[in-house]
Amino acid sequence: MSGIRNGSFWRTLLSRGHREEEGQDLAEYGMLAALIVVVVIVAIAALGGVLASLWATITTAFAGLP
Repeated sequence: MSGIRNGSFWRTLLSRGHREEEGQDLAEYGMLAALIVVVVIVAIAALGGVLASLWATITTAFAGLP
C-alpha cells in the first residue's frame, strides 16, 4: 500500500496509458495510410482506360508526322 501513497503506482499506471495512446495513434496512422492507398488504387483503375486512350491518340498523332 505504500506504493499508492508515494505515487509510484499512479506514475506506472499513467505511463502505461501513455504507451497505449501511442499505440493507438500508430494504428490510426496505419489505417489512414491504408485508406489513402485504396483511394489511389481506385483512382488509377478509374483513370486507366482514359489514360490508355489518350496515350493511343498521342502515339497515333506522332506516327502521322513526316
